[in-house]
Amino acid sequence: MIIFLVFVLIFVIGILIYFFYFGPPVEEAECGLGLGLKVLAVGGKEDICYDQARKEIHLTVENGPISSLEGVYVKIEGQSKDDFLLEEPISKAGVFIGKVPYNLEKQGSITQIEIFPVALVEDTATACLDEVLEFNSLEICNFG
Repeated sequence: MIIFLVFVLIFVIGILIYFFYFGPPVEEAECGLGLGLKVLAVGGKEDICYDQARKEIHLTVENGPISSLEGVYVKIEGQSKDDFLLEEPISKAGVFIGKVPYNLEKQGSITQIEIFPVALVEDTATACLDEVLEFNSLEICNFG
């Protein structure tokens, strides 16, 4: 019986350590706020691209008029999975220019990028899973 309790204790400690070190950097939940987050369109094209020189993803998001945000949460899927929390407050109807470090040569190709608004829900910064913006392709930035 004691051996069983020791195994259960080790299992619980292992789960806690896993979620503390490998869990998402922000709470995730359905918010139901209808925030209206979108990627800003510049010249008829959405402003999300990969900057080869700086090895980063460049994105410009526009918040809707409903509520201010605590930032955006970016998930990148491909040969590796990466999560980034960009903690920059965005006012109602405000714009945020974000840069996410990503090295295509080392981390591999990108199959999907998901951008979630981070809002205060019950005084907790929460990535709103029902407000996700998804991108399955990424163009190279042309700043010239």
